[in-house]
Amino acid sequence: MISISCAYTTPAAKARVKTRTRRWWKPQYADMVRSQVGQTVELLTKQKRYGGEHICLVKLLAVSPKPVPLADMPDEDYEREGFGYIARTGDPKLMMSLINGVLGQPQDKEERQSRRVIAGLCASQPNVTMLSTFNIWRRSGGSPYVVDWEYLPEGDK
Repeated sequence: MISISCAYTTPAAKARVKTRTRRWWKPQYADMVRSQVGQTVELLTKQKRYGGEHICLVKLLAVSPKPVPLADMPDEDYEREGFGYIARTGDPKLMMSLINGVLGQPQDKEERQSRRVIAGLCASQPNVTMLSTFNIWRRSGGSPYVVDWEYLPEGDK
């Protein structure tokens, strides 16, 4: 059984609201995962080799046939990717984890200072901050594969 980690959006996956992810896979690996569409896949908190834990089992619905530009992300992916759920938690630590996951770790003093400002906004304006981060990610370039799933009934953990 294949597994998919949801490291930056674990709370959304645990709440069973994250239904899409994007992956920077090599074409051969994407083909292998696509061959598993319709099968059960394990969601993890992070990769097992880094101590990841089981979240739940899902049914793999689709893997895009080719990489899809981030610029083509539809607005509803704000929710499908888990950003909306993370914003609604109101937890600045969770939001900053997702922001750093999407944008990368700050590389210099100026970037670290701007992230401190963002952290403050997470506490005062969580949805605005997460929506802004989503839109920055959308404009950041690149074309990952898009992966969709649906949750199996609770008893199938």
